[in-house]
Amino acid sequence: MTFLALVRHGETAWNRLGRFTGWADEPLTAKGEEDARSAGRTLKAITPSWDVVYTSRLQRAIDTAAFALDEISGTVPAYLSDWRLNERHVGDLEGAFHADIASVHGWPAVERWRWGWDHRPPAVVVGDPRQNVHHERCPEAGPRCPPGNRWKTWSDGYAPGSTTYADISRRHATSPLSPTAPL
Repeated sequence: MTFLALVRHGETAWNRLGRFTGWADEPLTAKGEEDARSAGRTLKAITPSWDVVYTSRLQRAIDTAAFALDEISGTVPAYLSDWRLNERHVGDLEGAFHADIASVHGWPAVERWRWGWDHRPPAVVVGDPRQNVHHERCPEAGPRCPPGNRWKTWSDGYAPGSTTYADISRRHATSPLSPTAPL
């Protein structure tokens, strides 16, 4: 029997504090580590043998996978990390507190930017140091990492300055990853 398991990264300090995280590379908290270990125990209960692990380039995702695999106590033949699996880019909201943004734009806007399928967060401006960090972490994205877009533009083949969930869906539909695909 074949299984597919999708595991979200464990808690980070910014998650706990109610801050927009996006591509910021925040580490796991102690609870986040336990979240990951719990996911590993659940995966082991499903089947003790997994063939491949995919993660984003964000350290919290890589660490979550490592802690989960520790619980499985097995080796995984293929372990692949790709920037195209990074979570939603929240653009200029990165690092901002949800409550602070809500005080200016209202909670409905915050919820649309956090969970809306087709709503673009405000884009990062050209030269913003946060975007420079994203370029350094994902150099293979190259010049495809413009100052601002939305999820819908992922299928056009570049990393956004902000995105929508619709963009993520299209990105994954048009850029399938496999254990043998070049990253």
